Amino acid sequence: MISAFAAGCMDQENYKQFKNYIRSGGELPEGELGELQNVISLVPAVLDLEQPHSELKEKVAKKLISLQDEIKKRIKDKKEKGIQEFTELTGERKTFGTREAPRSDPFATDLHEKRYSQEEVRISSGAQKELKQPRTDEPREVKKPVAQSLPFQPEKSSQRNSQLPSGTQPVNSKLLMGLWIGIGLLTVVLIVGAFYFFKTTGSLETQVETLTIQGNELRNQLTSTTKFVTDYSEFIDFFNYKDIKIVNLAGGELSPGSSGRLFISFEAHEALLKLNDLPSPSPEEAYQVWIESRGVSYSLGLFLPKPGDKYLSIKSIPSVAETDVDIVRVTNENRAGSDQPLGSTYLSGIFLGSNPQPQRRR
Repeated sequence: MISAFAAGCMDQENYKQFKNYIRSGGELPEGELGELQNVISLVPAVLDLEQPHSELKEKVAKKLISLQDEIKKRIKDKKEKGIQEFTELTGERKTFGTREAPRSDPFATDLHEKRYSQEEVRISSGAQKELKQPRTDEPREVKKPVAQSLPFQPEKSSQRNSQLPSGTQPVNSKLLMGLWIGIGLLTVVLIVGAFYFFKTTGSLETQVETLTIQGNELRNQLTSTTKFVTDYSEFIDFFNYKDIKIVNLAGGELSPGSSGRLFISFEAHEALLKLNDLPSPSPEEAYQVWIESRGVSYSLGLFLPKPGDKYLSIKSIPSVAETDVDIVRVTNENRAGSDQPLGSTYLSGIFLGSNPQPQRRR
């Protein structure tokens, strides 16, 4: 669990258990976590950054564009559906009816028309009666009206109302004003609601696009991390060793542009060889790795580099004292292998962790 925690590849459940264990005062091997973190920090120096192929980038970009168009289409459909429902809730129904004949008085009701027609009949019948009565030449006695004093009485609302035709009621101005105010407030509320709806929809669309981009980035990071852990799990296990030594290898006369590194652990008897621009050997030859200790060369194994291979795992390290190792070299030998380095040296490096032996005088 300490190795997984230092490498940053611990799952959530194990991470919680490890965190609770540390917080509760659990004991850990002294200095192990710090050493693991130091070794993990060397991984970026070992690995080379690889750029994905242009075709892969184009496929990923097309996929992202198609996902973006699909999300925009869904948001647009949802927006149109919401506008349609909003219109159905706030729309007014049209009423159809028969047209009535225009009235002579636009403010008259059916009762007004009926009473006015009765008044006209009464007046016309009275006029006919006057015509039927014979006229006389005798003057009629005219009575003078007698003036009578009437007490002043204020006009009441009931008297005003009695002047209206029967069957009609006066319009309440306060009720009418309240009705208009309510209609105005409802209109304002509808306008504000529509504005808020469109603004919220636009904000949600922007948030969805941002979350989509972030989700794609996290998905790519997760994919690359999973691939890295899968491809380099063996290297991660190797770097958990405590006694790893690094030997820088430089190209010889036959390969001046080549370079490499040897990561070696004498306690685990394992090594990891990194190669850069090493030329391919002839069909009858292969490369062989050697370490030299007190003038004696020990073989670490044969290998044939393949295109794209940058790391070689070595599982057979001879039992040699670390302090006695002087030089590490890579030579080209027969494919059957050799007991001593007989071919040309393509890579070589001095083992800095050893104590160099004094050269003997000839």
